[in-house]
Amino acid sequence: VSVGRVVEANEVTQDAVGNPLGAGSVVSFFDVHATCHSCYQCLVARQPNRCPSRRVYGITYSAEEGTAAAKLPNPVPADIAIARKDRLMTLQQPISAEANSRWVGRTVDVLIEQHNPSTGAMIGRCARFAPEVDGEVQVQPRADGLQAAPGTMVPVRITGADIYDLTGEIVGATEMVASARTTS
Repeated sequence: VSVGRVVEANEVTQDAVGNPLGAGSVVSFFDVHATCHSCYQCLVARQPNRCPSRRVYGITYSAEEGTAAAKLPNPVPADIAIARKDRLMTLQQPISAEANSRWVGRTVDVLIEQHNPSTGAMIGRCARFAPEVDGEVQVQPRADGLQAAPGTMVPVRITGADIYDLTGEIVGATEMVASARTTS
């Protein structure tokens, strides 16, 4: 997250939630994460902040001593900062759900982090999810009951998606080859 002043706003007069915005406005913005590096916005327009695959993280912050933010005048009260973050995350939810839905049907490698031996359910992460800030992959055992222990990397076919998480099932070599043939 970065904080600064708008130098030039061109034709932009409002921020994402409708607040006035112009030259001199103090803004915080999120660094762009997990862009695709292959779409029009990333390659041609050179505006990765508009990449449809980007990830947005909504946080509130407090000005810490010794940082540039601590020197800015008129700090935003905590209740307003939280309300703004909540509005931003509400706006981001349908975008996140749509991005996650594009993974349904793909087979991805998942690092298993938790396993419930009594139900067989597992929780893991694929390469696009960072620990503690991103979603997780909720994994079901393979049809023949195959399960994986924490620390194991397994191929998982993504069968469902919601706003933050993916669901899937462990697959074998036959399913992996079939998936590779349909996606290439």
